[in-house]
Amino acid sequence: MKNIFQESKIYLNFLNILKILNQIQVTPIVYGSLGLALQINEEIQVNDIDLLLTREDDNKFQKLISVLINNSFKIDPDHCREFSSADCIVSAIALKEIEELIKNRKIELIPAEINGLKFYNLTLPIHKQIYEIGLNKLRKVKKERSDTDKINLIAKHIAQK
Repeated sequence: MKNIFQESKIYLNFLNILKILNQIQVTPIVYGSLGLALQINEEIQVNDIDLLLTREDDNKFQKLISVLINNSFKIDPDHCREFSSADCIVSAIALKEIEELIKNRKIELIPAEINGLKFYNLTLPIHKQIYEIGLNKLRKVKKERSDTDKINLIAKHIAQK
């Protein structure tokens, strides 16, 4: 995987968080714009880090919160699942919430690794489905153009495979 974000603060924060999580035996799932960019290996606008934890890691969610707080992140008072630092926002939820959102469809995870740091990514069809659901339900006003662009980009990559 070529490094498309070498200088990006988001990417460097992702690697730092990934390193700490791997040290406590948590292998997160990355999704959203960062997950998509890593999956298609194209530079797209990434504004935050979206992480999912599997059922096996549910009990480690508090550890994740501690890791973020110990690394200068603060809990967003308006969004209890978002953590922010001076230059980064991290959103963390349980995989089961995404499974419920997409109607319990089995979510295939793709193992990935950067510099020995392990994580999972979602398949392109799942990325697309999440954006479509978000566009129809949750993000219509704020993110319509951006999400539509990402849905079209994902469809292009799926068609090429």
